[in-house]
Amino acid sequence: MALAESQVVYVRLVLAASTIVLQNTTQRTRLYNNSFPGPTIRVRPNDTLVITLQNGLEQEAFDTEQVLFNHFRSPNTTGLHLHGLHVSPRPPADDAFHVVPPGATYTYTYHIPADHAPGTFWYHPHHHGSGYMQVGGGAFGMLVVEDPPSTLPLALARAPEMDLVLTQMPLGDVASAARTFARHCIEAGGSAAQCTDPLWGRVPTSGPLLPPTVLVNGAVLPTLRMAPRRWYRWRLLLSRLDSDLLFVQIVRTAGEGGCEALLLAKDGVYVRDAPRLFERGVMAAGNRADWLVRCEEGEYALTAEDEDTDDDRLHGAAARLHVVPAGAEEAEAGAEAEEVTGAWEAAAAAEEAAAGARWRPRRPCYLADLQSATPNATHTLRFAGMSRINGRKFAAGETALTLAVGTVVELRLEGVGAGLVSGVGHIFHVHAFPFQLMSVPDGAGGYFAVGDWHDTLRAPRSWGTAAVAVRMQTDRFGGRVPFHCHNLRHEDLGMLGVIDVVGDEGALYGGARTLEPDCLRAHDAAPVAGGVAGGVAVDTR
Repeated sequence: MALAESQVVYVRLVLAASTIVLQNTTQRTRLYNNSFPGPTIRVRPNDTLVITLQNGLEQEAFDTEQVLFNHFRSPNTTGLHLHGLHVSPRPPADDAFHVVPPGATYTYTYHIPADHAPGTFWYHPHHHGSGYMQVGGGAFGMLVVEDPPSTLPLALARAPEMDLVLTQMPLGDVASAARTFARHCIEAGGSAAQCTDPLWGRVPTSGPLLPPTVLVNGAVLPTLRMAPRRWYRWRLLLSRLDSDLLFVQIVRTAGEGGCEALLLAKDGVYVRDAPRLFERGVMAAGNRADWLVRCEEGEYALTAEDEDTDDDRLHGAAARLHVVPAGAEEAEAGAEAEEVTGAWEAAAAAEEAAAGARWRPRRPCYLADLQSATPNATHTLRFAGMSRINGRKFAAGETALTLAVGTVVELRLEGVGAGLVSGVGHIFHVHAFPFQLMSVPDGAGGYFAVGDWHDTLRAPRSWGTAAVAVRMQTDRFGGRVPFHCHNLRHEDLGMLGVIDVVGDEGALYGGARTLEPDCLRAHDAAPVAGGVAGGVAVDTR
């Protein structure tokens, strides 16, 4: 792996009142940098990311920070989380419990490990009690850790990228949360005037109420454009507020051709058999995915449909996809793309004949395959109701689990699906440490496989009621690591716990290279000949 020279990346995020416009509907809300979604942040392994977060919101008229807990509270108070990154949970890095009150500014500093996996991640507010209204109102953005030089097949490295942020924008649900907050605020001693949210107290601010829909890059049914027969790398992020799974796929609407979509990565980690054939994306709130896509000339739709297709559920086109031949001004670029794609496919055929293997990225040791590992500990996490894990609501200062740095833990997750345990679906998310699937009852058309890595998981209904077994390494970072349901209503109401990771900061799991001898440590910096890191290319025709 050729490590990039480290750099310091400076970002300023200002969370402030703003307005979104969706067709004929306008809504006052809270956004980063007056942008919906927020700006995309790009870093490389070994970089230092410095984010100055300015809370530009007004002081709340009645302070609920201390009088409400495990309720919606403090709608103008915030914090920041880099979702999916393998970075320290201690301040001034990804400390999800640091509070940035209205009018305050705080600087977060994250060192991206030199062996950090490249991939698609995101950032969003993370303050217990206000996350639902802030994230649901549009305050979030994509974060990309770029692939180091010479670690991808040439065609993939040069494929044009399309960032697709999918958002469920439930204006009525956010308004309902604002009304619930107002009721509890009044019960705590505030007046109606003090407790009415000035942004979400009226929904919509003007125009008709937007029906259930999935937005793409902040727009209603936008048109995406691609050249025919050219590979594109799609980076997808789903932000939504409920627990439903979203099925995402490309459907032809006009023309004789079709599209190929292959799975490269989920939640910022390349799948072991990349690129993998799959039928459709299966995504919950917080999930990301990288697809490799090419289409014949024609008209298509990117569709989004809930797993449960009741009348009030999401279904239908989220974006139009217009695939037409390149114009004269694009002919040179198109010819170059065809040449690169052909070279990749020719090389893939030769390499497959010699090695019989698909392209396989070399993984960092914190992503070493744990299927044959012996866990140091096993714990069950039971998500039930709308606010409890293992029968308890979140309590400040309490610890749900204590684990040692540099060890392997198996977690048995109960209730991470629709209708499991309590009739309410839950989405498991843990900060700092990705986890590996040990059990997959149903692959859902190729989207899930034993050995896949996630940081956010909601099980498809086809997985039934059995607990889902996952394993993770507590690699190198100590501190208080949150885990919670990523239905943020549930998190705000108490479905949140803390893992206290103790021991020697920087300790690494000693068995990683026994499990996966070629895994990367931070000090590994040897470039790989041929531009493919520890594997071979695959013919994706």
